[in-house]
Amino acid sequence: MIRFFKLNDPYRLLAIFIFLLATRLAAVLLGNPFVFLQHESETLGQFINQGGLIIEELGSTNAGPLYALFYGLITFISEDTLIFSAALSTVFVFLQAFLLNTILIRLAAFNENTYLPAIVYAILMSASPEFMTLGPEMISITFVLMGLNFLLTHLKYRGTEENIISTGFAFGLAALFAKSAFFFLPLTIIIYLLYSSTLNRRYFLAAFGFGLPFVMLWLYFFWNDSGADFWSGYMSQIVHMEGKGLVLHQNLLAWAAVPMLLSLVAAAQHFTGVGMTNNQIQIQRTMLWLGLFGVAFYLISANGSFSEFIWIMPAATYFITLLLNSIQKPALAEGLVHFLLWAGLYVAFAPMIDEALLPFSLAGIK
Repeated sequence: MIRFFKLNDPYRLLAIFIFLLATRLAAVLLGNPFVFLQHESETLGQFINQGGLIIEELGSTNAGPLYALFYGLITFISEDTLIFSAALSTVFVFLQAFLLNTILIRLAAFNENTYLPAIVYAILMSASPEFMTLGPEMISITFVLMGLNFLLTHLKYRGTEENIISTGFAFGLAALFAKSAFFFLPLTIIIYLLYSSTLNRRYFLAAFGFGLPFVMLWLYFFWNDSGADFWSGYMSQIVHMEGKGLVLHQNLLAWAAVPMLLSLVAAAQHFTGVGMTNNQIQIQRTMLWLGLFGVAFYLISANGSFSEFIWIMPAATYFITLLLNSIQKPALAEGLVHFLLWAGLYVAFAPMIDEALLPFSLAGIK
């Protein structure tokens, strides 16, 4: 598998798309244990279609107002959105894998240009039933990757002021789809402070870019006499203290243990940056911060959901790819990828095939 995806051939992306499509189709046919989450999104979308604009309706979820409006469009097209949601999940994860891989190639994050990061990301995003359908975090991470692209471009090329605004704008859009993405604003400021010689006024530009989509969407709510509800409802629900208890926390951590452990091994091996260019060192440290923030997002959220780990996936993909590239024995690297693949598929499909094989306690489903 590694040899196949190490070839710098765009047609390798077709294999990734087929893999994503097959896993989502199988999840729909077998019965996704998290399908009830789609009913919550459907209810939210139908509320929007019925003229509802009160932002407090989003209080019990991590969904942002743009996700509610987006799902309102989906429910307007079809009342039963499961197949639609699974199809959109395929498209979004494929775009994210392609975008992340393109970023790492364009910025020369590794010594070789391969499609290995894309397949690693696809495997990680297929290792949970919750990632088989659409959710606010899944759309949000797409804009996070766009913002990450602008951020890393600035670190390498000392980008223009337009680049700074674009970074903030992309993260702002991400926060309007999933509220916990709001904390990417301080992450951006930390990266600029530590790894660039950004002028002081450009921090204001980053904040301005971040706030711009909020102001634009607020005008929509203001026009519908819900401007005050927009700000109070959004800001009061950024941190969720009331969890749904979908999955026991120890089981969530067990699911994430392998990619996190591999990422820690890679980070420890390359922490000093020996044999890496200055640009590669900056990318490595940015990804480390991204992973730390992802862990923090999980710890401050009581949602008890697989989706809370989505923020770690880009960093985990980078470090796992870094580890695979550093392994001298091809058989060992190949075995590691296959372990990730089959262990991930087991975690995703065991609940669907036979509940007796379920390695997790889906406490909130029954």
